[in-house]
Amino acid sequence: MVEVNFSEYKELINKAFVAYLRRPGLLGIDVGFHFVDQLPTENIGVRVHFLNASETDMTRLLPDEAIQLLFFKTEGIEKRIVPKLRWRKRHPLLRPGISIGCASTGTLGLIGVDRRGGRPAILTCRHLFGRYRPGRETYLMQPGPGEDKGIWRRDTIGFLKHSIRGLDAALVQLTSKRRRTKEVLFDEGGKPVITSLRPVKLGDILAKSGRTTAVTRGRVDGIGRYFTGARNPGIGMDGFRLISLDPAASADDEISFSGDSGAVWFDESTGEGVGLNFAGDPKNAMHYAEFALALHLELTCHRLGFVLK
Repeated sequence: MVEVNFSEYKELINKAFVAYLRRPGLLGIDVGFHFVDQLPTENIGVRVHFLNASETDMTRLLPDEAIQLLFFKTEGIEKRIVPKLRWRKRHPLLRPGISIGCASTGTLGLIGVDRRGGRPAILTCRHLFGRYRPGRETYLMQPGPGEDKGIWRRDTIGFLKHSIRGLDAALVQLTSKRRRTKEVLFDEGGKPVITSLRPVKLGDILAKSGRTTAVTRGRVDGIGRYFTGARNPGIGMDGFRLISLDPAASADDEISFSGDSGAVWFDESTGEGVGLNFAGDPKNAMHYAEFALALHLELTCHRLGFVLK
């Protein structure tokens, strides 16, 4: 694992932002492991990620060999994953990893309290609520709506209490009388509990439990700023990128998928939470483009006033 000293790369990062910010297809600008033949090496440097962008045009904008340009393409065939019922169903015991939702379905990330009043709260992604604003009328269900069959009122567990513009994270105040536990829904025999938070390190091996892909593991291969609106990138969000533990076999290793938003990436050996899963590769991306994106968990909790206790 490597602690990145971003001051070493400041000049190159600034050059990349000047050249590529708001360019169509921009996915991210970060510091991470350079790739050779679609596989990561141990060499670290500045990288710029693109989706369906012209390699010739982007290279012409900034012909600097110290900055690696990574190009990913979609192939027109959308991947489909059938979520495991254990993660999708209604749970009498609220816990990290299970299905939740409002305008769309995602994953319950953490259970804790709201620092502002000490009330029970959960952490998940803001985009699950669509355009709805914080307030008691913006409810959260467990399980999520649609395919997971969550029903308003019967399955309502809380409401959107706090969110911050430009940050895909949300604090939900719990109102449900259902029991709750901090034990993450995990594979048989596993009962991990996230007990603390820490910053990410390049090369970290982390696990997550999500509504769609259940328990998966990934390696942190980049830390920087990422853009989910590839057609018209905005200011982006600071976080990190994870890839398969075996990139050569990533066609068969889906580490995150639609519905996993809100899941927490954590260190299994220490119980430390590291990231909040908020996005990943497109459903129809080429197999070598398998990745997940996560917000810095410690900073996100601090900004929202979410306390893990």
